Amino acid sequence: GVGTLAQVLFRASVMSRRPPRIVERQDDASQLAQDLTTCHRPVVLDCEWTRAIDLCLVQLGVGTEVVLLDVLALQGTRELEAVVVAVLGGDVVGFDILQDLQKLIAVCPKRFPDGSMVSFLDLKYPSGSEAPVKKATGEVWTLAPDEPHRCGCYARSGLIFQSGLAKLFETLTGEALSKQQQQSDWSRRPLSRQQLTYAAADVEVVWRMIPLVQRAGVDLCPWLLPFGLVRGSGLHRRLWSALLNPDCRDECFADAVFSIERSQQNRGRPVDAVGEIERAMRHIRVVRDKQQQTEARALRPETGRHRH
Repeated sequence: GVGTLAQVLFRASVMSRRPPRIVERQDDASQLAQDLTTCHRPVVLDCEWTRAIDLCLVQLGVGTEVVLLDVLALQGTRELEAVVVAVLGGDVVGFDILQDLQKLIAVCPKRFPDGSMVSFLDLKYPSGSEAPVKKATGEVWTLAPDEPHRCGCYARSGLIFQSGLAKLFETLTGEALSKQQQQSDWSRRPLSRQQLTYAAADVEVVWRMIPLVQRAGVDLCPWLLPFGLVRGSGLHRRLWSALLNPDCRDECFADAVFSIERSQQNRGRPVDAVGEIERAMRHIRVVRDKQQQTEARALRPETGRHRH
């Protein structure tokens, strides 16, 4: 869990007063990997990249400090790999975090087999699923092109969910959150003071959001996904939600069909929702088999090689 409300508020207040810790040397990265194995979880995660470079900077909330990990300075080192493994070795929290997870996994993909699991809290989908929402009347709530997305637990709390962090933060606090630096050149070194301030603020804001979301009556439930599906698309995760939520399985599949049709129409492609779902389900079955094999190996008693 994220801890008690008092602990969350304390971490947020200390984070906002400390300057960020910048990690760009191998010895500092080695120390960070050690810190991650002993710090209070979850760790806040955010990443910055450019169109040309998959990952430039990783922002972490570790304990009561913000850490900015310079991926470009550490690229190809064992120390960077050790940090990534340590980050994903426990609970993480972020906003719309799946793409950030994908970027991290790509640093050392062999360390994250498809069948192994990762636990994370996503404040964009805090119920731990992408199951569609039912209105109070029992009707299925579906997306329309001109309607904002609404996540199930946000809807139950009376909040209309805004798709971006800045909009949701403003809804809950009345404060504006500048995203001006989001499209800046994160591959440039040295990073500007404005970029460093923005990068640190993203971590602080996510941590501040947790008690605000809780006070709004939104249930926080971590995702538990195999790495094989984290690497996949939103469709894979939507169908995974369908398998894990039998009470609304039909609605989940209907939501998946709707999303596919809208996406393909927007791209001017022939609509083949059934074919897309069949292909995605085949991939999910493969990943589930690998997950079950991984769990079976973990439960299997080790046999000694020495004769007594």
